[in-house]
Amino acid sequence: MVRRREVSLAFQTNKTPAEYTTLARQAEATGFDALTVYGDLMFQPPIGPLLLMAQATTRIRLGAAGYNPYTLHPAEIAGQIATLDAVSGGRAYWGIVRGAWLDSLGLAQPRPVTTVREAIGVVRHLLARRRAAFNGEIFHLSAHNILQYDVRRAEVPLLIGAWGPRLAAVAGELADEVKIGGSANPAMVSRMRERITVGTERAGRAPDAVGIVVGAVTVVDEDGAVARRKAKAELALYLPTVAALDPTVAVDPELLARVRAATERGTPNEAAALISDSLLRPFAFAGTPADIITQADELFAAGASRVEFGTPHGLSDALGVRLLGERVLPALRVIPRPLFSPKEAVSKGRAIPYGVASRTSGTYHLRVGPFMRYTDVGRFNTLLAALPGVRGMYVRQFGQGMLEVTCDHNAIQPLVDLLRVMPMVTNVEEAGAYQFRVTIAPPAPPPSASSPAFMEAGEPPKDDA
Repeated sequence: MVRRREVSLAFQTNKTPAEYTTLARQAEATGFDALTVYGDLMFQPPIGPLLLMAQATTRIRLGAAGYNPYTLHPAEIAGQIATLDAVSGGRAYWGIVRGAWLDSLGLAQPRPVTTVREAIGVVRHLLARRRAAFNGEIFHLSAHNILQYDVRRAEVPLLIGAWGPRLAAVAGELADEVKIGGSANPAMVSRMRERITVGTERAGRAPDAVGIVVGAVTVVDEDGAVARRKAKAELALYLPTVAALDPTVAVDPELLARVRAATERGTPNEAAALISDSLLRPFAFAGTPADIITQADELFAAGASRVEFGTPHGLSDALGVRLLGERVLPALRVIPRPLFSPKEAVSKGRAIPYGVASRTSGTYHLRVGPFMRYTDVGRFNTLLAALPGVRGMYVRQFGQGMLEVTCDHNAIQPLVDLLRVMPMVTNVEEAGAYQFRVTIAPPAPPPSASSPAFMEAGEPPKDDA
């Protein structure tokens, strides 16, 4: 399974209703793929902001990262997920974590891996409205515990927040995505893939069935030094925790203790002064738009499927989201020119980028050339039909000729990879949810009238994604 690059925004839940709706509309308009809200202690519960954002948007995915089953029973988590999915029209995902800092509430967290695994089972049991008991070691449902309302989807995409190998392995068995929260470290992506693979092999899933999301504190500004100073102050609260979780970064324990002491004294600037630029980089996105682009590109190259820019985004949320949407996101949609020609790429059996691709305001464009013979249209048709996840396509005479394809989300990147090495394709646009309109250019000179330029292959597929 080859995944396309996804970019999302994550927000702390400390805003007014008007701020949530404004930021959600701004994020959707600039083309972000998903919106996440945190579930941190002493902030607003995730469901309120998510419902406001769902009502203010029409395309973008939304979810919490994440719920923890120690402060919220899985039965209540299931209800919140079902409600968000209904209000958003089926755009919800949900995240679950073991939780942090719960000791400040006097809450113990016994058997966290089993607790998370069973919580997932309870949520899925309830969303499926199964008329049977659930008997786990931690959680129990009687056969009468059934959601008393219709559920839009019995299966809502699941994200597990994890650092450690045991929970990552559970994610490999059960999840659609794993989030490494508080990391911007490419080295951790490959380490996480190793940990996930233990679970995918155990469950008989494909090695890349689970996407890796990397998200962290983000501060972008035209003045990179100012952005880094603010990011260090924001990171100081989390650094002692996440630095201890990352086995690929060596940090002096004494330094972490001094950072923790400064934050506990309420002196964030003192704590920030202890964090060097080199220590900041693996745990935060910080700097100019160009700096952020470089960091995100490195994460995608390491195997991340989604990069998530977290609070506070900039010197203010509004300014940060604007810079990320206008200056960073378009650059992350650009696919570099190839090292090999399309002919060489095919002979090497590799999907090499050809041409330039970009995505702005929700539209995906791809321009490639030069043109190929009309006979190659049939070859393209055959290759496309073989892609997993492609549900239908048709070719019509629309000026130059248009090939429309309906595919599952996971077929998007293989489709784009194929287009990269097919020079007769001149443009690709999104035509709806997971639908792409592909323009096929005619060769020069035109063929004779006896040569069929394009073939009819049925009516346009309906969007049933």
